[in-house]
Amino acid sequence: MSEEAKQRAVQAMRRVVDSREPRKETAWGLAGDATGTLAPSGRAGRIYVRLYGHDNQLVEAINRVVNAGVNMPVEVEVLHKRGIATDYRVTGISQEMADLMYPDDDDTGFYLPKHATTHERKQGLNGSDSVNVYKRMLTELRADPQTTPNLTLKVSAGYYMTTAIGYYAGGNSAAFSPPTAAQRYDLLYLDTTASPIGLDIREGTPATPGFAIKPQPLINEVPIAWVRFDGGETTVTESRITDARVTIVTVMQGVQGDQGAQGDDGGGGHIHVYNENKSNECDGSKVLFITAQEFEEETLSIMLNGQVQVLGTDYDYVENEPDQFTMAVAPEVDDTLIIEYIPLMEV
Repeated sequence: MSEEAKQRAVQAMRRVVDSREPRKETAWGLAGDATGTLAPSGRAGRIYVRLYGHDNQLVEAINRVVNAGVNMPVEVEVLHKRGIATDYRVTGISQEMADLMYPDDDDTGFYLPKHATTHERKQGLNGSDSVNVYKRMLTELRADPQTTPNLTLKVSAGYYMTTAIGYYAGGNSAAFSPPTAAQRYDLLYLDTTASPIGLDIREGTPATPGFAIKPQPLINEVPIAWVRFDGGETTVTESRITDARVTIVTVMQGVQGDQGAQGDDGGGGHIHVYNENKSNECDGSKVLFITAQEFEEETLSIMLNGQVQVLGTDYDYVENEPDQFTMAVAPEVDDTLIIEYIPLMEV
């Protein structure tokens, strides 16, 4: 048999096999039944689906690909089986069903598309959409006035990071001692060298209003909040608290894929580290500083006394190793040196 004849025979055989393949049909629906029950009892790996266009048709569908919730729009494949009832299998999230549910929604989709690279990751650079973080809305390690305000603060439980990740169970601070006159900032912080780890207060230096300097944390101290006193206070209220917590913001990219809960490639996710404080290392002669984590090239941002520094050999600082930078001029002892960056890591 010639090679051409062999190819024709193979193609004919494929047509026969294809003709015997069960016909695949898909349908849309909403996860869960009309009462809000997601899955049938005792039927692991299955969920209820209310099929679109069939008000009374409730089916069970095999589900291995979607982390489903009640009323999630899903797509199912109809599995025709010889001699037994039709079965169904969830194949993914149904954008078509979502469009029917929300016909007036002009956004790009029911589920947020990949967009991490649009976020601003350095002041004014690397994206058009800034990530605004309101630290007072974050509950972990947040300092709040007492229900009936006095001169102490209550701090909620939460995780912190120094040379390792730790956990503080929450508690009350000692009482602050406001100055009788003048303005002063006090720092409330976690002393991670104490046993047990606990809250402590570092008092600032009284000064003319508008010129008081916020005291900075030392190594192994986790800053919680600054409290401003103007003289003679008997309580600490919300308006006197300035958050000092280090904030890490994660912006991941990716949407849930049709074939698995992990979704398609999320590449482009990034983590922001804000408010890493190097002020206690400033001594008037030191120019080389080491960050707590390695950082992505050209994502380091440095604020010296509130002024953004410029990267470059002819400007304010240069990046050395992935965890080092060198200042052109050594910061003075009383200077405030704050850095932020995107850590060098796989996300």
